[in-house]
Amino acid sequence: MVGPVSRRWDKRKAAIGLALFAILWGPLPVLFRFAGIAPENGSPMLLAFIMGHGTFLIAAAIQIGILNSSMVMDATDEHEYESGQRREGTFIAVTTFTAKAVSGFGNFLGGVILDLIDFPVGQVDAAVGNVPEETIFRLGLIAGPGLVAFYLCSLWFITRMRLSRERYAEISHAIRGPGSSPPPEA
Repeated sequence: MVGPVSRRWDKRKAAIGLALFAILWGPLPVLFRFAGIAPENGSPMLLAFIMGHGTFLIAAAIQIGILNSSMVMDATDEHEYESGQRREGTFIAVTTFTAKAVSGFGNFLGGVILDLIDFPVGQVDAAVGNVPEETIFRLGLIAGPGLVAFYLCSLWFITRMRLSRERYAEISHAIRGPGSSPPPEA
């Protein structure tokens, strides 16, 4: 699915569009539950609802990941064009470190938030039916609309990417040399 999307729009626009879709689509189950629209617990439709929602959300996330990886490599080419030095190892190391740091911070923050909303600890206290409704509501606020703020931050970083399809074609052609043909459309 990434190929047709990135052929229609350049990578940056496609990543922004998919990120906006994920930001709007992601919290829908929680918002639907708050509005009384989602299937009730125990309903045979609940699993289909969650699976259908997750399928589209994961498909968008995979496409965003592919586009982001491709844009990192495009930025590597741009850096080579501007500096004369090829440093994809540095770019990949920074990307990997950032992903690990964000993941670690997210896990830490998740633990802090669970403490702040007084989420029960232990198999008995946290068992289905034992968690107070108010705690479930607060967890829903964090897992639904609360996460949107973090997703908007990542979207802001994607919008900072200024390398267009046309500019990348120029850079790629220049790096490959004057006798080479322009790269195929990506």
